[in-house]
Amino acid sequence: MSKVELVCTTSTSRQESEVAKNETNDCVVRAFASAFDIPYDLAHHFCAVTFKRKPKQGTFGSRPFLASVEKVLGRKVVELGEEGYPGALTKGMFTYYRPAKQYWGTEPMVRRAMTVKTFLERYSQGTYLVYIDRHVFTIKDGVVYGNHQDARRLRARVRGAFQVTVS
Repeated sequence: MSKVELVCTTSTSRQESEVAKNETNDCVVRAFASAFDIPYDLAHHFCAVTFKRKPKQGTFGSRPFLASVEKVLGRKVVELGEEGYPGALTKGMFTYYRPAKQYWGTEPMVRRAMTVKTFLERYSQGTYLVYIDRHVFTIKDGVVYGNHQDARRLRARVRGAFQVTVS
């Protein structure tokens, strides 16, 4: 994977919406707008009502909300991954590999959190909401929709992912 294509949602949302011009910490709003193909203002209102998001403050609780519902804004939402531990509320994205060095004979497979680069390689088709530490962005058919640096954060660990499909 040489270079990841990026669509900057910050500049596009500020061009189409007066509300977006005065907003900060709105990655969830922009991710919902691009993943569900809705205008920024509608995504902003949805986050304000559903997650009690205050202007210029972050959105909290979107990941557990998406894990608990089947449809959002007329689209089907499916959580990807597997349980990180028994009884977990959300699922994690993991990769498995065998260590290069063997110390005691046969080493078991090691589980690591998946990186954005691996996610892009495995899920090149479709629309996904991708959660990394304290941030979320959208991937549509291998194109990253988010901040300028999101396409360069290929080593960031994916903490959760949801596939968004037309119902």
